[in-house]
Amino acid sequence: AHWCSPCRKFTPELVKIFDEVKDEINNKLDIVFISCDRDQESFDEYLRGMPWKALPFSDRNLPKLLGEKFNIDGIPSLVVLPPFLQIITLDGIDEVRDANKEALHKWSQGKRLFWTREPQDGEYVWKTANCTECFMMPMVVVRYSCTNVDCQIDLCEACLSKTKHKYPLVEYLIPKQQYSLEKILASIPYLLDPNNSDEIDIKNMWKSDIKSIGF
Repeated sequence: AHWCSPCRKFTPELVKIFDEVKDEINNKLDIVFISCDRDQESFDEYLRGMPWKALPFSDRNLPKLLGEKFNIDGIPSLVVLPPFLQIITLDGIDEVRDANKEALHKWSQGKRLFWTREPQDGEYVWKTANCTECFMMPMVVVRYSCTNVDCQIDLCEACLSKTKHKYPLVEYLIPKQQYSLEKILASIPYLLDPNNSDEIDIKNMWKSDIKSIGF
């Protein structure tokens, strides 16, 4: 809606991404604007900045019906559907922000952006984390993250070996699981001082008389 500031912020981002990939996806993905504007003039002005289709503003009942069907409780919202209307995702906004062009590529193939696998007995599931390379979400068992606090990257075990990264990566320790002190120290040195560019000598820390570590 023209009056909605989050909408006005997100729409140009989506327009830019759509323009970049529209030739690559070769008309396999359509975007349809469904308006919550308050009048025809606002609708027309907002639509002028969009390269896609729209439902007529005059049909005011249909947006309400669609909102109820897909449990839309706020805007902007982006629901992704294949031709037979099974839901690919109700979280299109977050997926575009997480994956940029890759989200539209996946949707154009009728695929979900995020995927996962069933955990086997005893395997830990990182419920709110996704691999920034293969988009596994939730991540199962092994999770690596960057030692630079300004770098937002999480990697699964499969992507770790295929990804070159500027900063060192450390493995997250699984909650409520026992580890040797050496394993703990190997995993947390940069958390002790994330702004320190000097690596901490794990061997010296291990040899020192450390009694406990608190979290």
